[in-house]
Amino acid sequence: MRQCAFCPSTASLTGEHLRSDWVNKLLEGRTHHYDIYQRSYGTTPTRWTGKRFDVKANVVCGDCNSGWMSQIDSDAKHCLQDIILHDCNACILPQSLAAIAAYTMKSAFIGDYITRHREPFFDHQARRRFAHSQRPIDEAHMWIGRIQQPRGKKQGIYKTRYGQPHGSTVVRLLDTYVFTFSIEALLLQLAITRFNNPIVGDSAYSPELNQEKRLDTMFIPFWPLRVVNRCVEWPPTQSIHHSQLEEAANRFAQLTISA
Repeated sequence: MRQCAFCPSTASLTGEHLRSDWVNKLLEGRTHHYDIYQRSYGTTPTRWTGKRFDVKANVVCGDCNSGWMSQIDSDAKHCLQDIILHDCNACILPQSLAAIAAYTMKSAFIGDYITRHREPFFDHQARRRFAHSQRPIDEAHMWIGRIQQPRGKKQGIYKTRYGQPHGSTVVRLLDTYVFTFSIEALLLQLAITRFNNPIVGDSAYSPELNQEKRLDTMFIPFWPLRVVNRCVEWPPTQSIHHSQLEEAANRFAQLTISA
């Protein structure tokens, strides 16, 4: 019997919505359709089209699903529902940013765990630590953005991206995981790197992963909080065009190491 992704339990596993069921309930009654796709690096895309993104993965036990995971979802809904429904102006305070980061981290763990073409980026110990603390990994970097949606049928993304970026010898020693997903106009992205050679650093996470400063008006950094140290104003100054979602998900395919 398969083990829960977050704890030692081997009881019957329950279905965890990839994008959380509270999102479907929040958007119930809306008439638009989505075109949402998920692709892991080097594999064929899986595409869902419809009013709902009602896809589940049977990877968590009932206690985790109805306990701490449900609390993370509830906190995220409280912080994000007005932005999702109304795309309204908001000042997101650090406490709310931490709740959104926990929701993004939980979703990224699930996205990573269901990938089958390679070993998960995160090991079971990392997932268990998160289940215990509900605090995202400090070395994970997260951004929030706004999608400029087309009229009528809306487009979305749910994508896991793995790779060892091309470049210098140091860059090739890094293993990268990028998770990107959207809800309405909201885009959330997590990226993290680690050394894959024990000679370099026994698989420890690399300390910093930063984007070009010019992109901060489009992809607003919100985790770790030491990077932000303030509230985040929504919406961002610049929006991401719906045709650029794939490009946004792949934007860490090449890395530059700063001395």
